[in-house]
Amino acid sequence: MDSIPKLLYKYRDWSNPFQKRLLTDVEIYLSAPNQFNDPFDAAIPFRYDENDLTPENIFLKYLEVGKREYPKHNETQLHELAFDYQRRNLLFDEHHLEEQNSIMQREFNKQYGILSLCDNKNNFLMWSHYSNSHKGFCVGFDSEKLFEQTTGQIGPVIYQDEFPKFGLFEDLIHQSIKATYTKSSIWAYEKEWRIMKAKISNRIVKLQNETIKEIILGNKMAQSEKFTIIELAAKQFPGAEVYEIKMHKTKFQLELQRVR
Repeated sequence: MDSIPKLLYKYRDWSNPFQKRLLTDVEIYLSAPNQFNDPFDAAIPFRYDENDLTPENIFLKYLEVGKREYPKHNETQLHELAFDYQRRNLLFDEHHLEEQNSIMQREFNKQYGILSLCDNKNNFLMWSHYSNSHKGFCVGFDSEKLFEQTTGQIGPVIYQDEFPKFGLFEDLIHQSIKATYTKSSIWAYEKEWRIMKAKISNRIVKLQNETIKEIILGNKMAQSEKFTIIELAAKQFPGAEVYEIKMHKTKFQLELQRVR
């Protein structure tokens, strides 16, 4: 946890009854990747690094898969199976690759839930895009407590212009992390961190109240809604700090002002 920010943030829309449950019911929602606004999210076309695709490596790869899938096969049967798959040339068959990608994406969306977070509570564009154009709120979590209560894989998103390449003998954990934690550079402004967890796709996770350490109120949030959240925070999150966003008087910037 040493390399992970002590606080990670989630931008929310108070007018959305499901999103406001983050404060009213102290729960988070781990979405399947196909619920996100990026069509490439966890849907990067899977391709092995061309440098790995030598005849010898391909045979060894199929031998490895055969041993895993058919543990009762003897060495002769496994070699015959590997030669058969190699002759079919499936790793160079575009139709086969597309079919396998579709299967993998469906299974991933069925199995894995993702919680998207940010390392900055005053990200102008995040307020615009994910908090109802500055009318919403933002919650800061104790990242260690959040990790302990979700027991998922936590890490930063990597932003780049090219699809990642996958090593032929790269283990499945590294492949899934690379596929799920790599996004286009156009999203770099989000400075996203993610928690990914298996067998919890589109599911709710209840949190301890102490996990919430900060609540930030958007600049355009109605005053009545601010009062409601401040009162709620005093009852449910007495140890949390509450801020509101103010516009800077001389610069195109937003400022934080402590209110509790």
